[in-house]
Amino acid sequence: MMIADKFDVFLFDLDGVVYIGPDPLPEAVESLRRLRKKQKGIRFLTNNPCTTREKTAKRLRTLGIEASCDEIITSSWVTAQYLSKENIKTAFVLGDQNLKWECQQAGIDIQDQVDVDAVVVGWDDQVSFHDIKKAASMIEKGATFIATNTDKTFPTPEGPSPAVGAIVEALRVSTAKEPLVIGKPYPHMFKEALRDFHPSSQAVMIGDTPYTDILGAHQAGIPAILIADNDFKPYPSARDLRNPDVVVPHLKSLFDDNINIKPSVTPSFSWPDNIKAGVAGIIFDKK
Repeated sequence: MMIADKFDVFLFDLDGVVYIGPDPLPEAVESLRRLRKKQKGIRFLTNNPCTTREKTAKRLRTLGIEASCDEIITSSWVTAQYLSKENIKTAFVLGDQNLKWECQQAGIDIQDQVDVDAVVVGWDDQVSFHDIKKAASMIEKGATFIATNTDKTFPTPEGPSPAVGAIVEALRVSTAKEPLVIGKPYPHMFKEALRDFHPSSQAVMIGDTPYTDILGAHQAGIPAILIADNDFKPYPSARDLRNPDVVVPHLKSLFDDNINIKPSVTPSFSWPDNIKAGVAGIIFDKK
């Protein structure tokens, strides 16, 4: 049975899966159209905080992909929703106008203030050392340290570009404080994506990044498909949650009867935030 027939709900990363830059990826438009014909549930999940749900839906429609605002889950929107639910009233936002707009729509005061409830880190090409210094000072004074995501790089037609994780790391090192992260691989976006579907619905995640899309899906108990070429090398341990359940070259593979996805088992352990290499030694006596 083809993958397209095994699941009720399909969660898609965007950059590197559906499009790169201004262009859709090969087979993406037609594959999504075929899933619509099968009446599958579709959600688009992006860690990119430099957009809104409305802009993302419009961009997809421009590419010929059917999409409504309610089907878009952005890290900027989920972050703003989280702030509102946690009764955070004021925030210093290290991000562009899209993240600031989402925060304002959720009723968060982002006007320049000395003391704020939270420092929210997204992405802005214009962030300066002065901004980082100011954010660090607020975190030291007790502001909650929140990040839309911690992606190290962002795919562009010219190659990987530094992403939100670069700013987050500067604040983490300078304050010795760990951020609360909203985007993938953490659970907030997956919970939002599945909120409107029946608990018995079978969902699958399709992404291009093992440490966000694949890890996040597995931590949420969802099977995960990696879009990658034949050069992908799995992590050595079979229990590594960053390993996908299947690797495919493009979205058309969802309709290939010869490509199977193994059952995904919800792990009995939590995945650590940091993975470090280790060495073990066993010493035997003469017996």
